[in-house]
Amino acid sequence: MIRKDKIKRGGKLKTQIRVVESYRPSGDKPPKQRTVKSFGYLEDQPDPIAFMAEVELFNKTHKEQNKPLRIEADMTAKMYSAENRKQNYGYKFLEAVYNTLEIDGFIKNHLIASGFRGEYSPSEIFKFLVRSLMV
Repeated sequence: MIRKDKIKRGGKLKTQIRVVESYRPSGDKPPKQRTVKSFGYLEDQPDPIAFMAEVELFNKTHKEQNKPLRIEADMTAKMYSAENRKQNYGYKFLEAVYNTLEIDGFIKNHLIASGFRGEYSPSEIFKFLVRSLMV
């Protein structure tokens, strides 16, 4: 959702443009909004019409690219039935979810930012722990 807020800056009234998304922190709390991307002030742009078109394009593509990961399973299905044996991929399913979420990159960026200098790989240890959930 595109949000336009009127803000007074330097004695002038300006319109701040942001793309926000709503979320509910928990079931009993009121909904909140978090900023996905802030685009700056509308009055500071040389071409406001093209600027708003860019904001609308980002808003549309952000919604399409960031669809939630949904996994559905039938509640009555048995894990080890005759028809299900050919679809049992073992740890490959969890590894695919792990790779889709790009957890290795997240851990690597955190280690670089924190200046980690250990001899072991926290990424490999975490991957092992995720795979061990299958047991």
